[in-house]
Amino acid sequence: SSHQLINILNVVNCIDREKSILILDEEEEDEDLNIIDIQLLKLDKSKIKYDIIFRLGGFETLLLFREDLVNTLVDANCTGLQFVEADTYQI
Repeated sequence: SSHQLINILNVVNCIDREKSILILDEEEEDEDLNIIDIQLLKLDKSKIKYDIIFRLGGFETLLLFREDLVNTLVDANCTGLQFVEADTYQI
């Protein structure tokens, strides 16, 4: 079987900081680097253009997938993936 590797480089700064509940590093002055944890994520969807997969600006370990891609992957019975609605994401 053949395997491919994907490295998502695209970062989109789309966290709605007023509606999200974020745990911040108060000592970090750079707003893009100060998120330690996300208790409740709300997105500013106006900042998400045509991106299909991207890293969440400010919390770049988190990958976001557009819903049509999620549906394609689920329909293809891909395994080892877990999807959670972005607006209900909580840690």
